[in-house]
Amino acid sequence: MLEVNGLVKTYGDKKVVDGVSFGVPRGTMLALLGESGCGKTTTLKMINRLIEPSAGEVLIEGRPVTAGDPVLLRRSIGYVIQENGLFPHYTVAENVAVVPRLNGYDEGKIETAVNDVLEQVELDPALFAHKYPAELSGGQQQRVAIARAIVTRPPLLLMDEPFSALDPITRGEAQQRFQRLIRQFEIAVVLVTHDLAEAIQLSDRICLMKDGRIVQEGDARQLLFQPNDAFAASFFQQHRFEAELKVTTLGDLLPMLQPDPDAAGAGDQIATDTDLYTLLSGHSTDASMPFILLDETQRPLGRVSISHIVQAFYAYRAGQTPGGEA
Repeated sequence: MLEVNGLVKTYGDKKVVDGVSFGVPRGTMLALLGESGCGKTTTLKMINRLIEPSAGEVLIEGRPVTAGDPVLLRRSIGYVIQENGLFPHYTVAENVAVVPRLNGYDEGKIETAVNDVLEQVELDPALFAHKYPAELSGGQQQRVAIARAIVTRPPLLLMDEPFSALDPITRGEAQQRFQRLIRQFEIAVVLVTHDLAEAIQLSDRICLMKDGRIVQEGDARQLLFQPNDAFAASFFQQHRFEAELKVTTLGDLLPMLQPDPDAAGAGDQIATDTDLYTLLSGHSTDASMPFILLDETQRPLGRVSISHIVQAFYAYRAGQTPGGEA
């Protein structure tokens, strides 16, 4: 869906983006992760030509973005920012209808599209369509911003720190809801974030950036357990343990867990694709608490306890971490 090839942006003699390349297939999300000033937002804005690149190319569905009018390009791409960007004097329905109206949809089609997308983001049109942004909570405002960005079903969605202004509970709910929408609509997404947990939870692949370059690209597991250099290793150090719990599933530990098939009738059922962070934060941490593991077909594999899971995790972690660090 999206190809970025050798993208460069210079201001005077300073390169703020230096040879950035990546691709994003339909229905997947790529996170541009890094510290402030690393070039991730500049990279994002060059995709929809809010900033014109100094060199390189951007292709959407095989067509260079420089081939047409940049205004029309931006109308064809969803865009969500941290501050949500809603027009305060427009109602919810009017905010969501901005791009369809600019694109010449008739009023009947606009109303249908607006109502449909509000339902998709779990805002009842009958209750919310005529409200103004100031009458909504922060989480509701962000849902309206996402609805506006995807109302025309764009092939590509760009997001710049979209959830960072929300409180932790609202942020988690918004992220889960958004992830379901992306899979449902098969939109390609580029997410700019400095939040490691957000990148791990939402994205399929991560580009870690420093000084305008991509230091390493891969999934979260690769970046955590197979860092390319000292910077990549140190970037995750502060939250490494939590991140490792989030990327490790019970299925990863299965060879070491050896569930007891003779005790399959006792304990809560839990799937092997459950990550350890979800498991440990959602259940009692009583070491003897039993679980019945279910495979991808919901077939019981046997019983394991918290203590078995923790022991297996440390053994797995030692094998994955460079140098076998415990």
